[in-house]
Amino acid sequence: MVSKAHISALTAEFMGTFLLVLAVLTMDKSLLNLSFFISVTAGLVVASMMLLFGRISGAHLNPVITLGLFSVKRVTVLRTIAYITMQLVGSLAAYYIFIYFSGQKLHTSSQFSTKLLVAEALGTFLFAISWAAIVFQKLEPAKAAVIVGLSLTLAMLAMSGAGSVTLNPAVALGARSWVWGSSVLGPVVGAIVGFQTYRYLFTFSATSDKRQTLDKSRAK
Repeated sequence: MVSKAHISALTAEFMGTFLLVLAVLTMDKSLLNLSFFISVTAGLVVASMMLLFGRISGAHLNPVITLGLFSVKRVTVLRTIAYITMQLVGSLAAYYIFIYFSGQKLHTSSQFSTKLLVAEALGTFLFAISWAAIVFQKLEPAKAAVIVGLSLTLAMLAMSGAGSVTLNPAVALGARSWVWGSSVLGPVVGAIVGFQTYRYLFTFSATSDKRQTLDKSRAK
């Protein structure tokens, strides 16, 4: 039986991704369609959703973040599938609402680019590192919101020289820039490598923590 908590979490992922994609699409088609403003918009929306839904669903809003969390055993298989489904549905809903409001239909024009693949992978890797830090350090939603928002903004800006990067297949789907080889594969690889890198390089077991404490006390 599906509990209210599960329904709330799925609804949060749908609503959060919907708002993220709609905001990015609106900014991209406005007079301020520069990489800086699009990146800041994405960062602000993600930070806001983290504050609103962080305690409900985790506010992933990104299929590859959910996959990254799955790779470090922080979400189950069923939750991973359910979250990704709701994120993609939220993205499509945002696209249709956007074309209803604006009257302009977007056409898929993106093609595979090695440069964009590398940018998506590297940018998502950097973004995933910040997400992993939040999860493993168990930061409170307010701190998590600031870190996620800033890291997404900076990662998108850093990679913007390669073109229109999203670091999020759901946003790419809504923006009609979905390309399996770059806007999907790149972020997937970047996210999983990012989470695993943080897990193995920057986290320590309880045993090692105790040893470090003992070493410090002996040194004194």
